[in-house]
Amino acid sequence: MSALLKIQSAGFDVALVNGNLNITPTKTELTDTQRIFIKKHKTEIVKEISATQIQQNIRDSIEERAAIMEYDGGLCRQDADVAATMQCVFIVTASPINPTQSWLQLNPT
Repeated sequence: MSALLKIQSAGFDVALVNGNLNITPTKTELTDTQRIFIKKHKTEIVKEISATQIQQNIRDSIEERAAIMEYDGGLCRQDADVAATMQCVFIVTASPINPTQSWLQLNPT
């Protein structure tokens, strides 16, 4: 079990906010043993959360681009999904830009 899953299964929500771990208890407060575990595995947890956020950014961008292609471009949903996926795959593989940045979002906030 990964360090992130271990913390989540203990009843905590874990997020990465401005490069810092944000751990919110859903049931109980962190114990000293859990704090030590998190400090020891912080790098692993941050990497796992970052990877998850990148994947979610890509999925969100594909969905948003497909919706625009369907609505504004008149494509059927299946063709729009394929075109949006190809567009995002090209951007991710051809660009040296860090995918955690807002470059993938059509309307970055």
